This record gives sequence, structure tokens and C-alpha cells, in this order.
Amino acid sequence: MIRRVFAAAEQVAPSIIFIDEIDSMLTARSENENEASRRLKTEFLVLMDGVNSPKSGEILVIGATNLPKELDSAAKRRFSKMIYIGNPESEARREMLLRNLKGIDYELSTADINKIVDKMDCYSACEIRSIIAEACMMPLRELKQSEFQKISAEQLRKLKLKDFLAVLAERKPILSKEELAKYKDKI
Repeated sequence: MIRRVFAAAEQVAPSIIFIDEIDSMLTARSENENEASRRLKTEFLVLMDGVNSPKSGEILVIGATNLPKELDSAAKRRFSKMIYIGNPESEARREMLLRNLKGIDYELSTADINKIVDKMDCYSACEIRSIIAEACMMPLRELKQSEFQKISAEQLRKLKLKDFLAVLAERKPILSKEELAKYKDKI
């Protein structure tokens, strides 16, 4: 299948092959690794070597990972550049929050929004979207099952700061500030 992807990319070049979560495919090799996994890695590495040949045309291979330390060293060498894309800065978190709240009834002051934005420091964009979605569900979760079918959207209570604080108390960022600093230093 990997061979087919590279062959198709070569036929329609210039092209880009994007592999999300590349660490799931190219983790560091180990002795207890199964044969299929080993063959997959070897095939990918051979094909990556071919990407740089004049015969391959114009193919760009991009791999995304949250775990660069887990990648096989031979795979890392095949990629000419490693780019660290950090978590959203304060203004980006604010924009994400406000965009996701469009069309939602909420009671959040500017101070509340600032507090939420500050507390979401160290969270990835994906984690932030999930936190917002979970907070938006909190007013529904307060309803009893018998009320659930009788209440209209307009009767639902507005989203509040306490909803975000409850979700943030339960969910910690995947990476701590210290771990994020290590990633920055390695790249």
C-alpha cells in the first residue's frame, strides 16, 4: 500500500504525501517488533530514499507527530527538516474560544474569557477544541433525564465560567511546560 501511495504521487507530481501521526508507523525499531512492522518501516525508508532521486519527480513528504522522540532515527534522517509547531499563543486561544462560542448562549465577561484563555496555556489546538465542546455540554448534563425531552434550547441555561473550570480541572494538557521546552530544545 505504501508503494502504491508513492507510485501515485510520482505519477501526478508535483505532489505532497502527508502522513499524520507518523510515529505510529515509524517508531524506533526494537528486538521484539513483529515482522510486518519491520517490513513496513524498511519499505517506507527505501521509498523515502527514492524521493530524492531525479526519477521521482517533485514529491514532498510531510510527516506530523506529537511524539518526535519516538521516531526511528533512520526515519528522522530521511526528513530534511524538522519544524516545531508550538501550541496556540494567548491570542490564538482567545480567537479559537470566541469562534467556537458563536451561536452559543453564554454568560462570560471579558475577565472570564481572559481567565479561560490563561488556563488553556500548554494545551494543543485539538485539546482546546475538545475542552470547549465539553464545556458546552455542561448545561445539558445538569438536566435530569425526564427534563431532557421537555426542554427547548432556549430554556437551557447559558454557558458559564464554571463550566470551563470544571472541564479544565479534569483535563490536564498532554504535555507539561517542561516537556514542551524539551521538544523546543531538541528541534
